[in-house]
Amino acid sequence: MLKPLSQLLGIDYPIKAKTNEAFAHLQDGDFIAGGCALYAIALKTLEPAIELVILKSVSGPEHCVLKYGGYFYDADGEQSYGDIVAKLMNEFNCTIVANEIVESIDTEQCAEIVDVNWDIPRFIQFMKIPVFS
Repeated sequence: MLKPLSQLLGIDYPIKAKTNEAFAHLQDGDFIAGGCALYAIALKTLEPAIELVILKSVSGPEHCVLKYGGYFYDADGEQSYGDIVAKLMNEFNCTIVANEIVESIDTEQCAEIVDVNWDIPRFIQFMKIPVFS
């Protein structure tokens, strides 16, 4: 049996993504502007067993999520693939036509899905710090 994602990562997921400190790392202040990729890259780096999946429309990358144990995760927490696709359609009128699983994180792939000027190593360090309630 797989451990819950929070236990696997050793952080309070997804609460950590909803803090003012997390938003401070984003250039435009939210996850819609590419922060989903920053978040997914950081968590994939913390736990290589998690798959990073880029959801694409005909226009290109639309959303970046994590896949672990048959479920998909973004800053809203655990969801089915269908729920994430429906959310993208309902909230952004975006139809997903393809997925790309990112096996390893490199600068070229990051440039496609996240502004490479963002300080990814600093955000990874931030994600390692526990959240205290």
